[in-house]
Amino acid sequence: MKSRIVLVFSLFLIAWLVLIGRSLYLQVLPNEKLGQLEDRQFSQKISIESHRGSVFDRNGKELAVTVSTYSLFADPKIMESPRKAAKQLAHELRLSYAKLYKLVKPSDKRFVWIQRHLSFEQKEKIQAWGYRGLAFVEESKRIYPNEGLLKTSLGVVGRNGKGLEGIELLYDKYLKGSKKEVRVQRDARGRPLVVDARHFIDQPDGKDIYLTIDGEIQYFLESELRRVVDEYSAAGAMGVVLDAQTSEILSIANVEGGIGEDATRVQASNRNKTVTDFFEPGSTIKPFIAAGAIREGLALPNTEYDCGGGKLKIGRRVIREADASHGFDKLTLAEIIAHSSNVGITKVSFQLGQKRVRSTLRDFGFGESSGVDLPGEVEGILHSLPWKAHQLSNISFGHAMTSTALQIANAYAAIANGGLLRRPFIVKSVTEENWVNPVLRNYKPRRVLTEEQSKMMKLILSGVTSRGGTGYSARVNGYPVAGKTGTAQKVKTDGRGYKKGAYLSSFAGFIPVNEPRYVIYVMVDEPQGEYYGATVAAPLFSSIAQFAMRKSDLAPVLISKENVVKKLSEVSPKKRFGEGVNHSAKGHLPNVLGMSLREAMHILMPFEKKIKIAGKGRVVRSWPDPGDSVEKVKQIRLKLEVE
Repeated sequence: MKSRIVLVFSLFLIAWLVLIGRSLYLQVLPNEKLGQLEDRQFSQKISIESHRGSVFDRNGKELAVTVSTYSLFADPKIMESPRKAAKQLAHELRLSYAKLYKLVKPSDKRFVWIQRHLSFEQKEKIQAWGYRGLAFVEESKRIYPNEGLLKTSLGVVGRNGKGLEGIELLYDKYLKGSKKEVRVQRDARGRPLVVDARHFIDQPDGKDIYLTIDGEIQYFLESELRRVVDEYSAAGAMGVVLDAQTSEILSIANVEGGIGEDATRVQASNRNKTVTDFFEPGSTIKPFIAAGAIREGLALPNTEYDCGGGKLKIGRRVIREADASHGFDKLTLAEIIAHSSNVGITKVSFQLGQKRVRSTLRDFGFGESSGVDLPGEVEGILHSLPWKAHQLSNISFGHAMTSTALQIANAYAAIANGGLLRRPFIVKSVTEENWVNPVLRNYKPRRVLTEEQSKMMKLILSGVTSRGGTGYSARVNGYPVAGKTGTAQKVKTDGRGYKKGAYLSSFAGFIPVNEPRYVIYVMVDEPQGEYYGATVAAPLFSSIAQFAMRKSDLAPVLISKENVVKKLSEVSPKKRFGEGVNHSAKGHLPNVLGMSLREAMHILMPFEKKIKIAGKGRVVRSWPDPGDSVEKVKQIRLKLEVE
C-alpha cells in the first residue's frame, strides 16, 4: 500500500516538474518561433521612405523640400463596422465607397493602405471616429514651394518617394536616402497604434543638393517667356542663361503657349525642351562659320566678299537674302554677320569647305551631347559627309541641321570666355564629403579659338547690335552687347518640308562684351504677326540681360578699344575676298565653290599647272574635295556652270 502511494506521488511530482520546466522554457528561455508569433500578434512592420534631401538654388533658396504628412492604413482582420467606416472615409477622402469597402471588409489581410499623405487636420478628424483597425503612420511628402519655378528641370517625385523626372530622377540616389521599416505596436485587443515617425524627419537620411540656378533670374526668365508668348500668341518659348566663364546654368526654362481659344494654357508637357527638343537654329549658326574661317587663317573681320547683289545660284537653286531689300554687292566678314547675309555666309562656307565647316561645328558642340547633368538630352543632327553644295549653303545659315537651345547657348559661351568649350552643368554641390559633379570629373575644356580669335569674334558680334545691325534692339543701356539674331522656318512634325507661315525667332549673345558675365539664348516658337528675330527675340534678350546686369551690380561700361578689342582698322586693312590670307592653311586644299573662274584661279595660283577646267560661269564642283590634303594632289578638276 505504502509503495503504491509513493509511486502515485512520484508520478504527480514528475508531471509537475515537467509542467514547471516547460513553463520556464516558454517564459524564460528565448524561443524564435514563439517570438515570431508574438511579433505577429502584438506588432507589425511597415516600410516607409526615409526623409528626402532638399534642393536649393545657388543662394540657398528652397526649390524642393520634404514635409511631414500622415498616411492612413487598416487591418481588415480586426476592422470593426467596415461598412460604416468605408462610407465615412469615402465622404471625407472623396474616394469610391465600393473600392474602400473592398479594402477594409473582414479578411485575413493584416495591412492595407487607405490613403497616403493626409493633412494633420484630416488625421485628427478620422482618429476621433475611434474605429478599431484604422491607424496612421507619419511620412514625408515632396513639395515645391515656388509654384512651379524650374518645374521642367526639377522634375517630380512619385508617391513611393522615387524621382520620376528631371533632377529628382538623375540625382535620386543622393536625395532619397534608404527605406525605413517602422514597427507598429498593437494594444491588448490587437488594434494598431499610431506611429510617431518624427525621428525620421528630424534626422534626414537623403543628401541636400545645391544647384547653379539663380532663383531670381529664373523667375524673371520664366515671366518674360510667358509675357512674350502671350504678346505674340506664340506656340511656346524657351530660354537659357549661362555663366559666360564656367557654363554654369543660371536659369533654364520653357513655357507652352495658349493658341486660339485655349485660354487656360495648360502645360502641354513636362519635358525640359531646352535639352530634349531640337530644331533648325537659323542664323544664330552664322558666327561659327565665320569663326571657322578666322581660325583656319582664311579670313579676318575686314576681309571682303562679293555677295552678288543678294543672290547666288548653286546648280538649279538660287540662294537669296532673307530680306528682299538686301541686295548687297560687297560685304566684309563682319558686315556679313551684322546684316545676316545668307549669300555672304555661303561664300564663307564654300571657302572653308564641307570638311572644315563640319569639323568647326562639331568643335563648338553641335551634333553631339553637351554632357549636361539633366536627363533626356538629345544630340541634334549634323549629317555626315559628303554634302552637296546647296546643303553646305543651307547649313551655313542654320538649316539642314538641328540643335538644342542649350547647345547654342554653350557654343556662344565658348566665344565669350576666350575660346574654351566647357561642359554645362546645373548641380553645384551635394552635401557629401569630397563630392564632385560626375559630369565634370576628368573633363577638360576644349580649345576651339585662340584668345585673339575670340576677340575678333567678339568684335564681329558687337557689330550685330550696333546701329544698322539686325540685333540693334538687343542693346542694354550702359553695357556693350554681342550676339546674333536668328529666324528659321519651322520644320513640319507630320511630314517633310516646312510648316507654312511658321517661324522660330531667336537671339543668342552675351553681356558685357569686354568681360562677359552672362550668355543668354532665347527662342520664340511660332510668333504670330511679327516673326523676325530682330523684332521678337532681340528685345526679349535685352529685357533679360538688363535684369541680370542690374542684379549683378556691375558698373556701366565705358566703351573703348582697350576694353573690347582693337579697332577694326588695326586688326587688318580692308581686303578683297582672297587677298592677304592663307587659303591653304594647314596644308588643306582651299574651297572655291561658288566663285568665278577668275576668283578661283587667284586662290588656286600655287596649283595653276595642275588645274583642269570644264564649263563656264561659276564653280559648282571640284575634285579633290575642298579641305583635302595638298600633299598628294596631282590634278585639280573644276566644273563650272552659268548662273
